[in-house]
Order: sequence, then structure tokens, then C-alpha cells
Amino acid sequence: MRRRIKRGHHIGIICLAMVMSMSAVGVGFAAWQDGVEVKGVVATGSIEPVFVYCTVEGESAAPSRAEAFVHGGGKKISIRVQDAFPGYYAHFRYRVANLGTVPVQYETYFSCSEPGVEVVLGAPAGVIDGRGDSREGDMWLQVGSVLEDHNYSFEVGLNFRQWNAVE
Repeated sequence: MRRRIKRGHHIGIICLAMVMSMSAVGVGFAAWQDGVEVKGVVATGSIEPVFVYCTVEGESAAPSRAEAFVHGGGKKISIRVQDAFPGYYAHFRYRVANLGTVPVQYETYFSCSEPGVEVVLGAPAGVIDGRGDSREGDMWLQVGSVLEDHNYSFEVGLNFRQWNAVE
């Protein structure tokens, strides 16, 4: 008489053989990877937009006087008007440079808590390439209804972020 072997028994043996084979491959791969080491350096660049200068280009007659200076590591411009009177105006020119290596998109903003003092920023936003590229902008100050012979001040700052051409 012939013995009949069940079909399920062959499938079980094949599955067991495949599991053993895959285990052997895994152990061999792990042994091969044991001595492999990958090292690298990633450099992304830097972002550093700063105000380079701000000058008074023109103003109305005395007794009022305007001054501007860059401070805060080049991140802010302070504007001060001494002995202000209604109708006084001043024109300022500033330069923003990117001392970093990554192009930046910037926007200038001002903070003024004095009612009666109006500031208009010309060309307040743009894109500056890296490595010292720069852009100029203008700012106009107009004094309206204020107390005469008082000093007024405000600041101009920078909002910036990395610029991506695909956005």
C-alpha cells in the first residue's frame, strides 16, 4: 500500500523553509552592516538682514529737527523729532542689506504711539539675495495736530523670512 501524504504538510514545510531563509539573510545583512559608518555635514546657510543706515534727506524749516539712527544689531531704526510743530515733514532714506547667504523676503514696519504723527514707508517690502545684496527704501514723516515744542519718537523694524522661488 502506498501512503498518501497530505497536501497541507508540503505547504507547511515550504513556509518553514522560507522563514529560515529570510532569517539567514537578515543575520547576514546585520553582520555586513556592523562595520559601515556614514558621516556627513549639512550646511544650510544663514539669514541676516540688517539696516545699514538711515539718513535724513530733507525736512521743513527749523525749529524742528529730525534724527535717525540704526540700533539693535541693525534690526531697528529709531527716529526722533525734536521741537515738533504742526505741518513739519521729513524725508528719510534707509538701506536694508542681507549679510547672510540665503535670500530673504523682508518687510519694514513702524511703531508710533503718537497721534498726529503720520509715517509713510516707500518700498517697504522686497526680496534681497544673500552675501551683501541690499535694497533702499524711503520714509516720509508728516506731523499733524500735535503739541508744539515736544519731542516725538518711533521705531522702524524688519520682519523677514527665507525666500523660496517656488512659493
